[in-house]
Amino acid sequence: GWLLMGLLKQELGLSVDMRQFFPFLALAIIADVMPLVGINRAIVKTGLEMMQSSSLSPFVLIRDFLNRSAISSEDIAFQIAPRINSAGRLEDASIALEFLLADTTEKAYHQFELLTALNTLRKETEAQTTAEAMVHVHNDQSIIVVAGEHWNEGVVGIVASRLVNHFQKPAIVLSIHNGIAKGSGRSIGKVDLYALIKSQEHLLAKFGGHKMAAGLSMSSDHVDAFREGINEAAKGVNPSDFIPHNEIVGELEHEMINFQLLELLERFEPYGEGNPRPRFLIRNADVVAVKLFGSDQSHSRLELRPSRVSQKTLEFIAFRRTLDCPEDKKISCSYTVNKNEWGGRVSIQLMVERIF
Repeated sequence: GWLLMGLLKQELGLSVDMRQFFPFLALAIIADVMPLVGINRAIVKTGLEMMQSSSLSPFVLIRDFLNRSAISSEDIAFQIAPRINSAGRLEDASIALEFLLADTTEKAYHQFELLTALNTLRKETEAQTTAEAMVHVHNDQSIIVVAGEHWNEGVVGIVASRLVNHFQKPAIVLSIHNGIAKGSGRSIGKVDLYALIKSQEHLLAKFGGHKMAAGLSMSSDHVDAFREGINEAAKGVNPSDFIPHNEIVGELEHEMINFQLLELLERFEPYGEGNPRPRFLIRNADVVAVKLFGSDQSHSRLELRPSRVSQKTLEFIAFRRTLDCPEDKKISCSYTVNKNEWGGRVSIQLMVERIF
C-alpha cells in the first residue's frame, strides 16, 4: 500500500513526505511477520524511533501502555500486534482501523480497550481450540492435519503454530462449517508447505500462501483423503528439512551474561522474522526449582545452576509453557538474552527457546 502511494505521488507530481507513514508501516511489517531484512529492516528501525516521539494518538497510547524507555520490535510483536490482529480474527478489522486513525487520546483509549478485550477472548478461544485439536493429532504422521466442527476460523492459524511448536512438525488446522473445511497451515524448518498442499489441489476448492504458511478450503468429505495424500507426498521430503532453524551462537559463561552483553545485542535490533535474536545454549544445568506464575499459572520460572563447582544460579522464563522438573533434575536448553523493564527498573531476562 505504501509503495503504491509512493508511485501515485510520483506519477501525479505531488509533494508528500512518505516518511510520515513509517510508524504505521513498521507496525504493519512486524504484525504481518515479514522478514526484517533489506528495506523492511530500515523502515522498521526508523519507524520504531519515530513512534517514540510521534504526537499521533495511537502512538501516544502505545508508549503509555508499554511504559518503556524505547519501543522494540518485540514489544510490538508480543504486546501490540496481537491486539490489532484480534479485531479481524474475532470481530471486524475496522475496530483496529479506528484505533490507528483515532484523532484524540480518548478515542484511541476506547478502541484499545475494545482490542484488549477481543485479544483476551482470542487467547481463551485459542487455548480451548488448541486443547481440542491436540486430541485429534495423528502422532505417527509427518504432517499434522486436524479438523473440528465450528472452530473459530480466526484462531486456526495460531492453533497451527501452537501444534508446530509442540510436535515439531508442520500443522494444518481446519474449521468445518456447513460441510466446508477451511483453515490455515504453518510449516517448520525448510519444509515447503505450499508445495505439499498444491500436490493435493484436486481435493481443494481454493488455496494460497507461501513456503511457511498457507490457507486452504475443501469439502469436509475430502479431509481424510487430503490428510492421507499430503502425508504420502511428504515422504518425498528430505528428513533434514523438518529440523527447525534454531541456530545457536554458542555457550555463555555465567559472568558473560551482563548489561555489556545486552548493550551489544541491542546494536543488532530490530529483531524478528529473518533476523532472530541470537540464541545461546546452556548444557546439563542443575534444576534448582521450577515455579509456575501468571493469573492462570501458564508461565514457568526456572532456577538453574550451570556448574556444580559454583553456587551461583540463573533464572530463566518460559512464557505460555508449563514445565515440570525433570526426574534427573538436569536440563539443556537454548535461550535468548532480553531486556526487561518494569516499574522503571531495567533487568536482564533469560527466555527459554527450546528444551533438548
